[in-house]
Amino acid sequence: MKNRIDLNEFHVWRWFVVVDEDNQPVAEFFDETPKEAKRYAECFDGHKVRIAAAEEINEQGDLNPAVYGDTLTEAMRNLKRALFG
Repeated sequence: MKNRIDLNEFHVWRWFVVVDEDNQPVAEFFDETPKEAKRYAECFDGHKVRIAAAEEINEQGDLNPAVYGDTLTEAMRNLKRALFG
C-alpha cells in the first residue's frame, strides 16, 4: 500500500492500526504490507487490524485526526466524507 497519496489538493496518509475490543489503537504500522500488519496483530490477543487515513496539514507532515475503516476502500470513503462533506 502506498502510504502517501494525493487526493485533489490534499496529501493523504494511510496506514495500518491494531485496535483493541473498544476500537482504541494499540499499535500503528506505517511501512508494513497488509500481510505483515495482520501477522503483527496476532501478537495482540483479541485485537484486529484496521486502516487509518488522515489529511496532511502542513509541510512538517503533521496530520489531522485519522478516520478508520476495516478496508482501504472504507477508510478512504470515510476520509472523503470528512473532507468533502
